[in-house]
Amino acid sequence: MPTPEADVLEIVPNQIDVPSLGRFWRTLSDNRYLLWQLAVREFLGPFRGSVLGALWAWIYPMVLLTVYAFVFSFVFKMRWGGPTTGGFAGYTLVLFASFIPFNFLSSVLQRSTSIIVSQGNLVSKVVFPLEILPVSVVLSALLQMAVTTAILLVAAPVLIGSSPLGFVFAVPVLVLHIFFTTGLAFFLSSLCVFVRDIGNLVGIALQVLFFLTPITYPESAFPVRFRWVVDLNPLATVVRLWREAILFGKTPDWTSLGGFTVVAVAVFAVGYWWFYRTRKAFIEVL
Repeated sequence: MPTPEADVLEIVPNQIDVPSLGRFWRTLSDNRYLLWQLAVREFLGPFRGSVLGALWAWIYPMVLLTVYAFVFSFVFKMRWGGPTTGGFAGYTLVLFASFIPFNFLSSVLQRSTSIIVSQGNLVSKVVFPLEILPVSVVLSALLQMAVTTAILLVAAPVLIGSSPLGFVFAVPVLVLHIFFTTGLAFFLSSLCVFVRDIGNLVGIALQVLFFLTPITYPESAFPVRFRWVVDLNPLATVVRLWREAILFGKTPDWTSLGGFTVVAVAVFAVGYWWFYRTRKAFIEVL
C-alpha cells in the first residue's frame, strides 16, 4: 500500500540563470591565476620573439608621443595655455596625459572584437569561465596603462613641477573608466561572435572618437555650437578629470564624476548582462 508521501508530487520551479555582480566577482576570484596568465600573455604577445621584448611597452608610447607632439605643436602651432603648460614641454605633457585613458579604451575595444573568436579552443570547453576572456584584455591594457602612467608621474614633476600625489585624485576616475571600458568589452566581444563586421566599425569609430575628444586641443577650442558633442562624450569627461587630477592635483568635479558614475555603472551592467545571456550560443556559432 503506498505511503502518503508517495502520493505527493513535488514540483520544483526552474531556476532562472540571472547574472549578478557577486557571481562575476566569484568567477574572477576562483580563476585569478588563470586570469593573470591570460592577461600577461595578452600584454607580452606583441613583443614575443623581438630583441627588446617588453621594453617596447615603453618605447612605443614615447615615440608616438614625440610624433604627435611635434606635429600638433610645431606644424599646427597648438598650445594649451597657462603658466606651466604654455610651452612645448607643457603641451607635450598634457598631450601625453590625455592619451593615456584614450589608449586604454582603444586597445581594449580593438582586442575585444576578436578575443572570443580567436580563443575558440577555450570557448568549446564546457567548464571554461568565458567571463575572464574580456577581463583579461582589460587587465592587459591596464598593465600597459601602468607603464605609461609611471612615465608621466616621473616626467610631470620635472617639467611642470606637479606633485605625484595628484594620482590619488585620479584613482576614482580610473576605477570608473575601468568599469566603463569593461562593460563595452563584454558587449563587443559577444556581439562580434555573431556580427564579424563590428571589428571594422570599431576601428573607424575610435578614429572619430579621438578627434571628437579634447586630447590634442583644449575644450575651449571646440566650436560653441557643437559643444554638445563634447558634453555627450563620456571619454571627454574621463580625459578632463584624469588630466586635471594627475597633472594639476585638482579634486574631481563631483557633478561630472557623478554623471560619469551613472554612465559607467549602466554600461557595465548592460554589457555584462548581454555577454552572460549570449555566451551559451558561442559554441554553436564558432
